[in-house]
Order: sequence, then structure tokens, then C-alpha cells
Amino acid sequence: MYISDIKKTGYLEIVTEYNVLEKNFKDNTSVLDVNLHTGRTHQIRAHLAYKGFPIIGDGKYGKNEINKKFGKKIQELKSYKLIFKFTTPSRKIKLLK
Repeated sequence: MYISDIKKTGYLEIVTEYNVLEKNFKDNTSVLDVNLHTGRTHQIRAHLAYKGFPIIGDGKYGKNEINKKFGKKIQELKSYKLIFKFTTPSRKIKLLK
């Protein structure tokens, strides 16, 4: 995935809204509430890293020196709430296999 501030042919728009819930100035970390308006592959990880907020433990979009500093080998990305906006009257989620 590549992110650009300039519209380019073949690129899809991503819209990510976030609010800072907690700041830890000592560790230079934050807890964010992220709201996705589009659903692209790796959207949260790639967009936050592009904006200068890499997720601790993210080996692909994060920073290795930060991951080592915190001793994390897996992403510190958690979900606390999911909201689905159904676009069909069935209101069913189709699971892909």
C-alpha cells in the first residue's frame, strides 16, 4: 500500500478520523480512537504511520527502533467497538471463507 497527498491514477481514497484519548509525554506515545470512513487493506496501520503515528509492534509500517524500545513483536492495535452500517435490507454479515 502506498499513500499520497496528491490524487493519482489508480489510487483509492482513504478517510481515517482519529482523536487522541491519552498522551504519554515520557514515552512519546498516545492512545487513539480511530474511525474508518473507508475500509482499505491495512488502512489504520499505513495511514497512521504516514501521518507520523506508527503503531508500536508493527513490523511492516512501524519503526523497528520503536518496536525494540518497547520490546514488542506484535502490533499494539486493539479494537474496543465495532459498528456495522448495513447497505442491504437483510442486515446479515456474509462470512468469506
